[in-house]
Amino acid sequence: MQVMSEERYIDFVSMCINSNHSLSVATHDENILMDLKAKGFLYSPNVEVEMLDGVRPDLLKSLKEDNIQAKVYVTYGSEWYLYLVHRIAEYPPNIYIFISNMIEQNTDREKIHTY
Repeated sequence: MQVMSEERYIDFVSMCINSNHSLSVATHDENILMDLKAKGFLYSPNVEVEMLDGVRPDLLKSLKEDNIQAKVYVTYGSEWYLYLVHRIAEYPPNIYIFISNMIEQNTDREKIHTY
């Protein structure tokens, strides 16, 4: 089922790009991002990648190094906690990725804002 979801996501991105719509690709899924990159979709001037702060900063940095428009998505405001809980519920392993990235970054403060 996950492969089908990935294909649908990629098809949707393709439709948006072919229709010349501006698009923010918001995913931490490296397989999807690498597929979109291989197809050249991420190099389109109206496409950017957004990733939550602290989740896969290594991947975000590598995309930026490849001249792909990429941004850190930071939650704020009065509903930030509800938003965070929903994101964790969507994909629980993200909490482990987030925590491990925080620990890794705290051991080398130079890495924190290099993306």
